[in-house]
Amino acid sequence: MEVDWKSICEFSYEVEAQPLIDLLKSHSIPFEVKQVDTTFNPSFLTNPLLEKIVILVPHEYYQSASLLWEKAVSDGEWYDVYPYYIDDFTDEELEQILKNPQEWSSFDLNYAEKLWQKRQLGKQKT
Repeated sequence: MEVDWKSICEFSYEVEAQPLIDLLKSHSIPFEVKQVDTTFNPSFLTNPLLEKIVILVPHEYYQSASLLWEKAVSDGEWYDVYPYYIDDFTDEELEQILKNPQEWSSFDLNYAEKLWQKRQLGKQKT
């Protein structure tokens, strides 16, 4: 019997996909990682070719996997576990990401928002 796979999320970089892969593994949800041919992205002039990484789960796991991923993204707890290039951005650079969401991937946008919030809370405590 052939498995009917359904896409949970697409990413541009492997590091972006890793939290979802770890989440699926921790809940024993079967998955496949599919790399699609590189695509041209004119917004990244120094690196115009981007990978497209698609995470797939069997159709019968789709709803539970989607809910887990949505909760993980909204909670943002895993952001501290994975070093990411946005960690080095200044507060002003983070604000620019938040002011121009159309220029960033949803992952980068969510990451920047959580990082900015975390920094603001840190400033309030001092």
